[in-house]
Formats: sequence, structure tokens, C-alpha cells
Amino acid sequence: MSQELPPHATLTDDPEPGMTWFLSLAGTVGFVAVVIAVCVMYFGMQDSFTQTRVIEELPQESFELANAQKSQIAQYGRYLEVDSDDKTTERIHIPIDHAMKLLVAEAAAKRTVK
Repeated sequence: MSQELPPHATLTDDPEPGMTWFLSLAGTVGFVAVVIAVCVMYFGMQDSFTQTRVIEELPQESFELANAQKSQIAQYGRYLEVDSDDKTTERIHIPIDHAMKLLVAEAAAKRTVK
């Protein structure tokens, strides 16, 4: 008894392994190349954007704020502070150089007392 196929049926088999391997390898290499190219383009644009927007841009408001803060710590002045109990207290501020000298002198005085 031989097993013969009916006349309308054909043998269906896997495609040739050589061609399957080649297409799989070529598709994988192509996919990896596209992913790497997209990553390079994305991070290149991100670095360019960061360089342009963050590093090179120096807003005028930052300079004005820094100058105002520097001038404030370099002079004497008074201000009001409101506590959580709605009680206002008048405070003074002195130049930072003078404050550091006072702290050093106070620490030296405490050291000699002991």
C-alpha cells in the first residue's frame, strides 16, 4: 500500500532554510539600523535644543534678579516680617561681610571666655 496524494493536492513544505535565514537576518539588521538612526537623530536634536534653549539663552530677568540680590546683601536695610499669627515684626539686614565679621568676633569671644 503506497500513500499517494490525490491529483489536486501538492506537497507544502517550509521554504528553503537558506532564504529564510537570509531574510530574517536582513530584516533584523535593517530594523536595528533604523532604530539606531532614529535614536541618533532624536538625541542629536535633544542636545541641540538643550544647548540652544538652556545653555546659550541667558534671560535678562536672571541678571536683574541676581543684581538685585547682590545689592540687597551689600547694604543695610529694614523690612517687615509677618508671622503666622498675623503679627508683624520689623527686621533689619546688614551687609553679609559685616555679618560674617560679627559672627567670627562673637565666636572668638566665646572661645576666650571658656
